[in-house]
Amino acid sequence: MFLDYSLLLLAFLNLFTCSTSKQQPLSVNSFWNFEENAKRSERSVEVKLLDEEELLSITRTTPTSSLPEKTNLPIGIKIEALGPEGRESLRQQLLYGEDDKELDEMLNKMESISRQGGVKPLPSGVLEPMLNKTGYDPRSAPQFIQGRPVEVRVGILVQSIANFQLATMDYDMDCWLRMSWRDPRLALNLTTPILVNDEIFLKKIWRPDMHFVNARDSLFHRVTRLNFYAFVFPMSGKVFLEARLYVKPKSQLILCKYPHDSQTLQLRISSIASTNDSVSLRWFSRQSDAIRIYKRLQLPELYIAGLEKKNCQTQRKTGNFSCLEARFLMKRSIGYHLWQTYVPTATCVLFSWISVWLPEEFVEGRVFVALTVFLTLSAESSSAKETLPKVSYVKAIDVWFGFTSVFVFCTMLQALIVIGLEHRSRQLKKIATEEAAEISAYKISILLSESQMHHRNALRLDTFFKVMYPVIFIIFLFIYVFVVIEGEENKCLQNELNEQNNKHVEL
Repeated sequence: MFLDYSLLLLAFLNLFTCSTSKQQPLSVNSFWNFEENAKRSERSVEVKLLDEEELLSITRTTPTSSLPEKTNLPIGIKIEALGPEGRESLRQQLLYGEDDKELDEMLNKMESISRQGGVKPLPSGVLEPMLNKTGYDPRSAPQFIQGRPVEVRVGILVQSIANFQLATMDYDMDCWLRMSWRDPRLALNLTTPILVNDEIFLKKIWRPDMHFVNARDSLFHRVTRLNFYAFVFPMSGKVFLEARLYVKPKSQLILCKYPHDSQTLQLRISSIASTNDSVSLRWFSRQSDAIRIYKRLQLPELYIAGLEKKNCQTQRKTGNFSCLEARFLMKRSIGYHLWQTYVPTATCVLFSWISVWLPEEFVEGRVFVALTVFLTLSAESSSAKETLPKVSYVKAIDVWFGFTSVFVFCTMLQALIVIGLEHRSRQLKKIATEEAAEISAYKISILLSESQMHHRNALRLDTFFKVMYPVIFIIFLFIYVFVVIEGEENKCLQNELNEQNNKHVEL
């Protein structure tokens, strides 16, 4: 009987303990575990924002076992989840400020590891027991300090740039995206780095949610597996991730001086959902670490004249987001257009001058030469412009083809005028010869005089244009080179904007 009462009392105490435990608030880790939160929706979570002094005192003096249960952080991480090494890493971050020099030198550290060759990293499986023990949540950013976002260093290694499409204003890029950040939750008492090259383990740690803002398309390389690798440095919790990507960015091209143009191709990187008060993207300080070009990279029509890096911010309805901008300063090689555009069209112009040197009686030859050259230039102009976008402003190539077409058209008009004068001269001479018996000698002399005048005018016109054609063409070449080609890159756009502004003012 006494045993039955004892069992009944123990069952009652157990039931009382379970009922009271349901009233305790969830930890923030449980709050971010959506499945558990859905099952226990009646619980509430109290989030406490800690400033730097509170965190510094906790990490300096409080052992892990005696940390208070309600010491929570605003992004779903408990101080309890940090081991001694993690708390020391957090304390160092508090003491030395926002500019994490160790993150900035991460690429140098990776290069030194590759040069040593003898350092064998630990496998990915080493992380799993630690992550399970601390209740690591990969959806929570390692933001431990109020008002200080997680600093993520970013760099890109460009392997190829190709398929420049002027009509759609985009291009293809094959690159390695490099990221480095500090996650104190991954700090362990280990000196050997941990290699993560399995996609399953990569999903178990937090990663920045970055995307390419101006990309029409982007994807990971997955042959023969997902092309990435990551190193976790357990002494400090630093993480280095490198992944190979295909990106198709769009860029606003200014074609005022095409094909003598210089373009600035932009590649913008930003966070998808993490605002700038939770994640801050920054380039590696050294230019060679931030943007690096493969040494053997060769482009068919353009060449890279310079690189620039820039920090920026993007604004959306959900807030402000940190972003990075890489600029590739490109210049177009003139070799292709020199031999495919300028030399053929200039040869056509020179060939059109043959009509001036042909005899006045060679009517068919003069017309045939001028008309053939004009049609050839029209076909060449259409072929050169079919790959260009239909923009509203005038390009340098439009000026070139426009002048050469007008120039050849003028030679055709001049040939027709000379042919008309010669035809009139021969007609008058024929009248004077055939009707000599019916008209007076005075009228015959007048007809012959007019015939000679038309013939002399035709000869003078030919002689004048034999000199003027080369002179006009040389003057045009000087204007084209020193005014059009050497002018401002976006001058045509400025004129267009001024016209639009004037229209708005009139309205």
